[in-house]
Amino acid sequence: MAKVALGKGLGALINTRVASPTPAVESGERVQPMPLNKLFASPLQGSQIPTVDQVRAAIADMLARLGPAGCAARMAEEYGEHPTEAVRRMLWVLGALPAAFPDEP
Repeated sequence: MAKVALGKGLGALINTRVASPTPAVESGERVQPMPLNKLFASPLQGSQIPTVDQVRAAIADMLARLGPAGCAARMAEEYGEHPTEAVRRMLWVLGALPAAFPDEP
């Protein structure tokens, strides 16, 4: 017989407490979001071997042109229409951001 747990979360289905997906922040620690979707939404390509300045400029340009919600929408659209290519692009984005923002966590 199936358990009735609609609307009660995963913990209700497996009878255990499920950790929050957001990690707790320790006292004094700063958490800064990385601009993943802004670089993802940009026309900049990894095959161009962009410089750190080009990556930062692309992020600033996309934020100015589309705003945070527009960048997120563009990324979601790409995952919907071209999921395989979107994964490859995100891997490039994840590799490019640490060099562009070395002081971020």
